[in-house]
Amino acid sequence: ERCRRRVPGGGVCRFHGGAAVQVERRREARLVVAAARTMYSEDFAEREPGEVLLAAVRDVDAIVQQIKRQVERREELTGTDLLALGDWLDRAAKLSKAALDAGVQERQVRLAEQQGQLLAAAGVAFIARVVSGLALDAAAEPLIRREFAVMLRELSASQPAVLEGRSR
Repeated sequence: ERCRRRVPGGGVCRFHGGAAVQVERRREARLVVAAARTMYSEDFAEREPGEVLLAAVRDVDAIVQQIKRQVERREELTGTDLLALGDWLDRAAKLSKAALDAGVQERQVRLAEQQGQLLAAAGVAFIARVVSGLALDAAAEPLIRREFAVMLRELSASQPAVLEGRSR
């Protein structure tokens, strides 16, 4: 007969089987899911499947890196660490393969190219408006275009994630 002790995350208490590794992992997973639902229920925003998949790959990689840092700090590898690391590496491999199979990276490149073309077209239209609006000499337009191109190169060198559509 189970005891009546309340255990966060549900399941049996530590004395009646709750100390088993697989039981603890399931309990921790339930707690994480419950916390995520509570924290982010209002912030839910619909996203493209490719974007969700890529975000999942990054998240899994961050978890794997965190497990590695924890092991390095303790300078020992426990059985639990090894199981967790193996599970998360498997997830990383499966998600990465799914992302590659779905062609997420190719879509990102196409999107970045489209955004670049749109930005260039907007820049040219803006320059034409500035030249005509300020009644500048037509000789000023090539100089303005050149300066605009320099500005875009500087921006892309300092903010590559923003221009590639990967800002967080």
